[in-house]
Amino acid sequence: MGHGDAFVMRDPAGIRPAFYYQDEEVLVVASERPVIQTAFNVPLNAVKEIKPGHALIVKKDGTITEEMFREPTEQKSCSFERIYFSRGSDADIYQERKKLGMLLCPQVLKAINHDIKNTVFSFIPNTAEVSYYGMMEGMNKYVRDYQKEVLLNRSDKVSDEEMNEILSLHPRFEKLNIKDAKLRTFITQDADRQDMVQHVYDTTYGIVRDHQDTIVAIDDSIVRGTTLKQSILTILDRLNPKKIIIVSSAPQIRYPDCYGIDMSRMGEFVAFEAAINLLRRMVCHASSTRCIKNVWRRLPFQKIRWRTM
Repeated sequence: MGHGDAFVMRDPAGIRPAFYYQDEEVLVVASERPVIQTAFNVPLNAVKEIKPGHALIVKKDGTITEEMFREPTEQKSCSFERIYFSRGSDADIYQERKKLGMLLCPQVLKAINHDIKNTVFSFIPNTAEVSYYGMMEGMNKYVRDYQKEVLLNRSDKVSDEEMNEILSLHPRFEKLNIKDAKLRTFITQDADRQDMVQHVYDTTYGIVRDHQDTIVAIDDSIVRGTTLKQSILTILDRLNPKKIIIVSSAPQIRYPDCYGIDMSRMGEFVAFEAAINLLRRMVCHASSTRCIKNVWRRLPFQKIRWRTM
């Protein structure tokens, strides 16, 4: 301000993050903690977070205080902030993304009918890698529990051949998708996006067994689904898998984001398109008003919640 004071305010709901570090010489405020840690070479506990509904006030004489300007409300962090904008090197963000990947394991196991032996797990680079590590941990835990259950609860003697087969079971984690260009297509203009996504990804050959293996690929988010439809599914299909399963570690993106992302039309979102297509497909087979009501209950708009970590 003109008289030398400065301030930083954080909204009462804590939608956007705000971190700060201070010592005898400097005060720095940023939306991401790892930036401060790297630039000033300070430990995690030295960087503090501005509380929601509070303002960090810096007086001309160097006095720094954190004061409440409005009563904080229920914490409502922007999911896009956690999924897209935040650096994966942040201690909390890293663990959150791993947890989101791990939470997908029960659904993935059900989708592959628990057939670990004939499934290849991969991820869509580059940002989904952390969620992939969480899914890896979850799958490894499932296999260990399965092996323990079989070996401890068998009433008869296990043969050497059976023992080797049980102990050799392990999830197959491979890097099938390779991103050749450092591009984020979700911020590209519509006219250029389709041409761009067709040349972003390549694949690794010789890992997936023709018409025998199922591919499970995890993504960190799916917005328009342009990259998924135009590039990823096309390139993975060249491997001749039995089935391709795409899972997302993020909640559905069903509404435009208000922080500058080029996504102003709801009809562009793949979650919205999927809901409409599902409705059309199932209504064609509905023979009564009761059937149509059942279809509506199954749409992804109904009672979907995201459990925050």
